This record gives sequence, structure tokens and C-alpha cells, in this order.
Amino acid sequence: MVNYKVKVTEKNPCETHLEFEITKEEVAAETEKMFTDVLKGAKMPGFRTGKAPAGIVRERYTPAVREKVVENMLRETIYPALKENNIIPVG
Repeated sequence: MVNYKVKVTEKNPCETHLEFEITKEEVAAETEKMFTDVLKGAKMPGFRTGKAPAGIVRERYTPAVREKVVENMLRETIYPALKENNIIPVG
């Protein structure tokens, strides 16, 4: 579970802005966890599955891992924040 701070700003009855603050350490830990998973199944030319050097795998998969980390952390934070602040999304 991600620890976070949320700032809620109500612009009007149908528009509320949520601003999340997550520590660098948590993002780094989630990124390392994701890279560990990627390393286990990475398919790289010239290497057996899961046996490619970490540096090469990181270089190739960094954009995909970053996207997945953001997606996972957003999923883990937005729904609890909506519930805590009694916000019901309209769309």
C-alpha cells in the first residue's frame, strides 16, 4: 500500500481537483520491484529468457516500467482518496 498525501480542491460542484504527494523513496521502491519482475521474464536477442544483463534490460524497458509504476500507484491511491473524501466521480 502506498503512503500518500492528498490535497483536495473543489473548483465547482462538478469539478474537484486531487493533488497527490508520494515520496521519492516509495516511487523508487515500486520501480525496483517492477524491474525485478521484468528481469525475470525479459526476452532479449542473444540471451535466454530472464538471463539478460540488468543494465541492458533497464535501458530497453525503462519507459514501459515507468508507465506501469505510475499506473499502479495511481490505482492504489485514487480510489482510497475518493472514498476518504466522499467524492463520487461522474465520468
